[in-house]
Amino acid sequence: MNVDLEALASADSPSATALVWINRVVESDDSQSWYELSMTLRRWFVQRWISSAPDMLNEPVAESLTRDELVDFLVGPVGDDNALFPHMWSMTRRFVFEALGALLGEVLAAESRPRTVAPGIEAVPILRAADLLGDGSLHHSRLGAAGRPLVLLLSYEQEMWFIASVGPWLPVLGWPPQVQKLPAPAID
Repeated sequence: MNVDLEALASADSPSATALVWINRVVESDDSQSWYELSMTLRRWFVQRWISSAPDMLNEPVAESLTRDELVDFLVGPVGDDNALFPHMWSMTRRFVFEALGALLGEVLAAESRPRTVAPGIEAVPILRAADLLGDGSLHHSRLGAAGRPLVLLLSYEQEMWFIASVGPWLPVLGWPPQVQKLPAPAID
C-alpha cells in the first residue's frame, strides 16, 4: 500500500493519522495500529469477534474470563500479548481490507479538509491520489468513475487523533455489537 505522505499538512492532522494508520494495518504493524483505534472501536472489534466465535471463551488461553472480562483484557495495555490477540486482529484486518476494497494497492490520499461530524469527531474521506486535484480538492468527475471514497471517522481524545470507525458509521457497544450509520449529509 502506498500512501501519499507528501500531501499531508501535519502529522497531527486527522488526515495524516488516517493515512498512516491504513499503511500500518496493510504493512502488518499490528500492535501499533491496534492502539491507534479509539477505545470504543477496539471494544467493538473485540465484541464483534467474540460474538462471531463464542466457543473461543472455552479455550485455555481465555483464562476462564467472561466475555466482558476478555474484552477488558484485550483492549488493555497488554492485550496484544495474549495468544487470542492474533486471531481477533486477523478478523479486524479482514474487516479493514474489505472496507478498503478497490483502494488496496493504490496510492492513497485524503481530502485536504476533514469534515466535522460532531465535536471531536472528523470524517476523513480516503481515496486514490489520482482522484485529487493539485490543491487537494476532490476531482468529482474522476471520483464518479472510481466510486465513493472510504470514510474514516477519527476522534480527538487525550490530545491525539484515534480511528473511531472504518466507514460512515459509529460503533455501538453491546452483545452483539451494532453500528449506527451516519446520514449522508454528516459525511458528504
